Formats: sequence, structure tokens, C-alpha cells
Amino acid sequence: MRELVNDGRTVVMATHDLEYLDRCDRVLVLGPGGRMAFYGPSEEGLRHFGQTRWVEVYRAFGAEPERDWADEFRRSPCYQQYVAPGLTRPAPQAGRSAAAPPPAPRGRLTQLAILCRRSGALITADRGFLIWLLLLLVMLGALIRLCAGAPGLRGPANASAEITLLMLVIIAAVTSVVSSVRGLIEERDRYRRERMAGLSAGIYLLSKVAVLGVVAVIQAALLVLVGLASARMPSHGALLAVPLAELILDVAVFSVTSMALGLLVSAFAGSQDLALLVGILLAIGQVMLTGAVLPLGSGLKVVGFVIPARWGFAAVAATTNLNGIQPHGGITDPFWAHRPSAWLLTIGVQLAMTAVFVLVAWWRLIQISPGRTRRR
Repeated sequence: MRELVNDGRTVVMATHDLEYLDRCDRVLVLGPGGRMAFYGPSEEGLRHFGQTRWVEVYRAFGAEPERDWADEFRRSPCYQQYVAPGLTRPAPQAGRSAAAPPPAPRGRLTQLAILCRRSGALITADRGFLIWLLLLLVMLGALIRLCAGAPGLRGPANASAEITLLMLVIIAAVTSVVSSVRGLIEERDRYRRERMAGLSAGIYLLSKVAVLGVVAVIQAALLVLVGLASARMPSHGALLAVPLAELILDVAVFSVTSMALGLLVSAFAGSQDLALLVGILLAIGQVMLTGAVLPLGSGLKVVGFVIPARWGFAAVAATTNLNGIQPHGGITDPFWAHRPSAWLLTIGVQLAMTAVFVLVAWWRLIQISPGRTRRR
């Protein structure tokens, strides 16, 4: 753990927050053994260590554990400017406040902007992970294209269309849930500390929804473009004239709903491993209730109404007119109808589910807040 001072308040930061240090007015760095290795403005700290990023500073600590970082700092100009004057300053007189009261909490829009920038910086900091994620999406998209084959998503009697759409929904569900299911639990301690400093639970969750929602939309667009851009398409979508654009919208909405489901799991789970396990099981388990694997009886239909994949698959099925292009005897569904009304219903239900998932996650964040009397 590290400590930093931002706008007069001391905050404890975890390792994955290092990309955020350049936004702080003062940074306190503890080197090996807990000894002070630097205190002062962030940009001067980087110059002091001879690095361009804070993550490289802490890598240097690990690479040179025997180096006397504290002694080097005591002999530096930064120590004389930012630390030494405080050591010689007289103690405050009795009856007088030793420190000014902490500043009022930032406005909610400012909190949202800071949190979004922080989440975005954390995602983009690990470039190796982003490259592997990009390659994974390309490979999964190629698998979808392989399922589509020569017929693509056009009829008549296209037996591969249903499998192609089902694979698209499964992959979108898993990638979206996995990318968000640890988003709240891995920051739970930090969230509680920042709540004590005046952070709004709703703004915190909204920042996660905004950043992870953008990630989910990008993943969905890439998946559809790689998997179906070169495939044969119906002449038009259920609502839009360009079926590929409508499919991107279908999968993007479903991916955002799956992302919200992942955040809901993350809000309730007791550990990161449990959150990931439950999230993957939920993402894959939904497949049985899409209506494409087996006909849904009256009981399963009721359960399917609250399953995101049921409506996500219905959206892509309505776009491609799955009822009309399947071979005789295939599964059909009234929600797959190639009509604007059916398509709008599937999209509307998913948006409503997203709102419910986010609201329940927000309620849970308030319940785990310290004191439970902070701003909401």
C-alpha cells in the first residue's frame, strides 16, 4: 500500500492506482521497509527517481531492494524543500486547531469525471492484456464466421443460422460478464475509504457502468464485425435498413445488460474467485433458456422472461428473420418475429433489466458503506 495527499486529504492507494498519482498535488512514497523515499509534487517525484511513470518507480524498488532510497531522498533538494521545513516548524499552541478542517467533498460531476478517468487509465495501463483481449475477440469472431459458413444468415432452410446466432450471444455474454464481474469487489476496501471521505455510491457505480459499458459496446462491435461482416445477410433488419448495423446494436445492448449483471454479482460476492465463478455460470447457464436450445414450456417461459440471454437472442433472431429462414420443423418463437414491434420489445426489456441490475447493485453498495449514513 502507498499513501498520497490530494487536496489536503491523505488517501491510501493500492498498487493498481499508480496511474492516478500524476493527478495528485503531493505524493508520499514509502520504499522498502516502510521508509520515506519521496514526498512532494508528483512530477518532481518522477524526476527524482529518473522515471516517466510511477509503476516504473515501484518496479525499481523491487529490482534494487538493497538500495538506500530513503537516504538518497534525505540528501535531495526535494527533502530540503518539502520535508525539512515541517520538521523545524513550532508545534501549534494549545487550544488551537493543529490542522485546517478537511475540504468539502467534491461535486458529483467532478467525482464522476475523476472516477471515469481513473477507471479508464487502469484499463489502458495494462497494454499486454488489451492486446490479448483484442486477439481473443478476433479469434472468437473467426469462430462465429466459421459457424455461419456459406449460407450466412440468409434463407431458405438455413440450419446454420440458429447456431451462428447462439454462438454470438454466448460469446457476448461471457466476455461482458467476465470483464465486469470483479469490477466492484476488487475495489471494495478502497470504495469504503472513499465513502468515508464523501464519495457518492451512485456516482461510483455510474462511473463503472459508463466505462465498462463503453468496453462492452466496443467488444460487441468488434465481435459482430469480425464474425459477420463478410457473411450473407437478410435484405433488411427488423427496424433498420442495414442488418449488420442492427446486429451490432442488438449485441451491444445485450453486452451492456450482461455487463450490468456482472456488476450485480460483483456487488454481492464475497471474493473475486466466487464472483468470477458465479458470473461465468450465469452467462453460460442462460443459454438453455434462450428458446433456441429447446422449446420452452409454460414454466420455463416464465423463468425465461427474466433471463437477459432470452431477450438478447430474440433481438438477433428478429433482426435476421430466424423464424422464416429455418428449415421446416425448427424451433420458432413469436418474439423472433421479423417486425419492428417485436424487435423494439426485446431491446426495451433488456434496457429495463439493465436499469434493475444497476439499481440493485447501487442498493447493495449503500448497504456495505461504512456507517450507512453517507451521501447516496
